[in-house]
Amino acid sequence: QSQDKQRLETALCLQRWWRTMRKGNKKPRKRRGKAQKKGAVKTPEEPIQAAPPPPEPNFELNKQHQQYARIEEKDKRAVLDFFLDQLMYDSTNFRILIVTSSDERAQGLRKVLQMSKAVQYPLVTMLKEDDESHRFKELPECAGIISEGRLRGNPDVSAANMMVNFDMPRSLEDYMLRIQLVDPFVKVMSLPASPEEMGVIRQVEDRFGVVFRNMEGVARFKILQNRKALRNKLQATGSQRQKML
Repeated sequence: QSQDKQRLETALCLQRWWRTMRKGNKKPRKRRGKAQKKGAVKTPEEPIQAAPPPPEPNFELNKQHQQYARIEEKDKRAVLDFFLDQLMYDSTNFRILIVTSSDERAQGLRKVLQMSKAVQYPLVTMLKEDDESHRFKELPECAGIISEGRLRGNPDVSAANMMVNFDMPRSLEDYMLRIQLVDPFVKVMSLPASPEEMGVIRQVEDRFGVVFRNMEGVARFKILQNRKALRNKLQATGSQRQKML
């Protein structure tokens, strides 16, 4: 009887060990959802398609004349005024095309530049294909103001040999489109005012293998000069009022 009892205990131990081994080797069963119930047809998963790369440019960029100055939005007009003044003295037979994001921005900028003493050459508004727009092509030296949406339908923009991105393009493709609509060899000055707009500059550099010339130091120097001149003017006005009193 004692031997039978030992055999029974040994058999029970072996059964327990075997059951434990089987449980350890089994893979955990996944709970079936509504779409995975028994008999449901499993739909194949669509492969994730990578975004297509942007089209390769079919033109050469003027790598020697791509420059930018990152400044705040409120300082754009003062910096533009300064660069337009410098272009007048450094170049001859220039036609500068200033590109804004909207017609309203173009009209407002025209009024500001008309009051500027630094701009001593004709200003042309190119929001319509009319006689005034045609002057941009006819005048030997002038500046034209146009919105981004009007570039495509105005053939006069091809006369520009310099372009100022007063308002930055929103993407690499938009930057390339502006260049193509004007002239691949046009000299470009861009005024980015945010990290996203600076990102467009970096994308152009990577795509074309070009390094933009950073004019931020010159722009900030001009801004400081303007602020100093304004302070001196206010101080002079204040002292004159005190004398009158």
